[in-house]
Amino acid sequence: MENHFFKKTYKDDISEFNLEETRGWIIDSMNFIEKKIDVVIVEYFNPQDSKEFTKILLNSSIISTGAKLKVLRNINDFDKKIISKIQEMSSIRNSFAHIPIVPLYKMEKIEGKTSFTRLPDRLEVMNSSGDIKTKNAKEELHKFYELKEEVLVYFKTHPNKNINGNK
Repeated sequence: MENHFFKKTYKDDISEFNLEETRGWIIDSMNFIEKKIDVVIVEYFNPQDSKEFTKILLNSSIISTGAKLKVLRNINDFDKKIISKIQEMSSIRNSFAHIPIVPLYKMEKIEGKTSFTRLPDRLEVMNSSGDIKTKNAKEELHKFYELKEEVLVYFKTHPNKNINGNK
């Protein structure tokens, strides 16, 4: 009997994902980044019991990703540009996670006949200043992917010795 309830998705490219898979992939990707952030914070504060510190204090129901980013801003050797990229990723993540993507159509009447053309899927994204912008969902997905790759490269090269699971 299989011990795993959820099957893995085997896709070669993010463009093959349906809406639910896209949402799941983005949320899962942000959770992975958040765990990397937790490692940096734990390394910086070096608590006596790092497992308890992570489990209790860094628990996402206690301290949000945004609050963790504020902590990172105060760690001198952590690149502030990476924090901005993670904030942008978080904004895109929140849009995909919480806002329905509704298909939009443009109606045209040509020679007395009505036709409908499907427009690109749109998302409403709030930036860190609180401004809401309507954006193309596909473009935001690709932007998220590019940001994720840049952030992961930074974490792989960050001087923190435990960030990649190495001790």
